[in-house]
Amino acid sequence: MVDPRLVIVRRGHFATFELLTRTFADDPTVQIIWDRRMGERRQSVGAAALRNQRRCDRRRVPPLQWGQMNYMIATEAAA
Repeated sequence: MVDPRLVIVRRGHFATFELLTRTFADDPTVQIIWDRRMGERRQSVGAAALRNQRRCDRRRVPPLQWGQMNYMIATEAAA
């Protein structure tokens, strides 16, 4: 059995969404969705909050696909 795949398309890239939708139309294991994020959620913090902040940012570097192809394939580790 094949694991389901989730493809997330960057907001506003209609041609990419359309192409991927047509390409995987007959593959029930692939789901294509829009990126729902509107912008950066983090906000600047005051001096008191800085003391409790982690020493480093734990976010991963976005996959190469995201910057060059305007979509990414979510894996179990990224979910």
